Amino acid sequence: MQSKPAGFVSFSGITTILAGIIWMVTLYMLCLVPQYDFGRIFLFFSLAFVAYFYIIRRHQEHWKVWMVWSLIAKFSLLLLFPMLSDDVYRFHFDGLLTRAGENPYGVLPVDYFQNNVYGFPTFLLEKMNSPGYYTVYPPVAQYIYAMAAWTKDILLFSFFAKIIYLVFEIVGLVFMIRILKLWNKSPSTILWYALNPLVLVECFGNLHIEGVMVSFLAVFYYYFLTGKMKTAGIFFVMAVNVKLLPLILLPLLVLSIRGKERIHFILSIALTGLILVLPFVFREGFFTFLHSVDLYFRSFEFNGSIYAVLRILGLWLSGYNLILYVGPLLAVITLGMILRLSVVFARDNNRQLQLTTMLLIWTVYLLMATTVHPWYVIPVVFLGMLTGNVYSLVWSFVVVMSYHFYGRTSDTLHTVLWIVQYLILFFFIWKSKILNYLGRMSIRNVGQ
Repeated sequence: MQSKPAGFVSFSGITTILAGIIWMVTLYMLCLVPQYDFGRIFLFFSLAFVAYFYIIRRHQEHWKVWMVWSLIAKFSLLLLFPMLSDDVYRFHFDGLLTRAGENPYGVLPVDYFQNNVYGFPTFLLEKMNSPGYYTVYPPVAQYIYAMAAWTKDILLFSFFAKIIYLVFEIVGLVFMIRILKLWNKSPSTILWYALNPLVLVECFGNLHIEGVMVSFLAVFYYYFLTGKMKTAGIFFVMAVNVKLLPLILLPLLVLSIRGKERIHFILSIALTGLILVLPFVFREGFFTFLHSVDLYFRSFEFNGSIYAVLRILGLWLSGYNLILYVGPLLAVITLGMILRLSVVFARDNNRQLQLTTMLLIWTVYLLMATTVHPWYVIPVVFLGMLTGNVYSLVWSFVVVMSYHFYGRTSDTLHTVLWIVQYLILFFFIWKSKILNYLGRMSIRNVGQ
């Protein structure tokens, strides 16, 4: 065989390096684009995802090298201020309130700035997207925002929050690799999550805290798999106290374990939850948190799928937006479906079935939700990575089409993008192995 000349670089090597450069540069550029510029947002996301899919499909054997690339990319985003989301202003406001000794659950931004006793920057109110609503972020999220808000400078708040996120990200990736090894899967599969452009942009570009929640879920699930239920319960509650959504998995988790393990898990959850909530619960205004969650289901709507269809039907039949009734109705239906899935698929002590059911439960929740922001899909990417379901990766790309809403120049184009987004998603869900797999297991369980 003829040897290659010294210093020769194969075409494959060049294209791999080029893919990595395109991926990193487009991520960086994406975080400099204003929220309303959908054309450039979609272009940069598309380029990043093309490079991403090429890397994870063709070059997973060099996964350790790509992990270094992912960390470099995250470091490069630390100094960039969030441009694709205005949620950072609420995060900073909540953090400043907590550091000032106030209860963030008992203060409305519009009320606070009538006096501004602590001298917070007034632009926080001007740029905040929901100043008339109480905060909906649970205690652990509030602690993180408070740690980052040691100064009233929002640029420094963004920087330190991203540093905190990065620490959690590294811990989460370590435990994801441990989980993959427990499943006898190649650790290279970690690239599904570690390199995903949506994860990097939303967590380290826009400061959404879903990445921290996923890291806690990874730690929780590792200890759950290894039978350390007390520790698992602690980290599950930590995840819930970053964002409430992991609660949808609780019925399945509790029903899938038995005896002392179940008791240890439940007691650990109860005790840890009590400790985390105690600093807030006896202070004035804490229960406004529950009121805000209720308002979320009754008032907010963005990029829903099944809800959007029902909304159109409601407008056609009544002439009014019926979200006040449709939102809670869908929430009740979703709860029923989650409980049904949990009961049916918790009968076997089958951890692979359990993990696949967790993905299905999260998918059902998002498909029935009135609001599906792009960053809401990040936990699906994590669960899809562990189960090998490609539709989770497809969803992380097509959900980017919802960014058209922010700079909405055409209702027709917005509707077309919404239809295309969900047609592509439903096609890949239908083609995935998740429905066939769970269908077979359901028949087997019913027959037992």
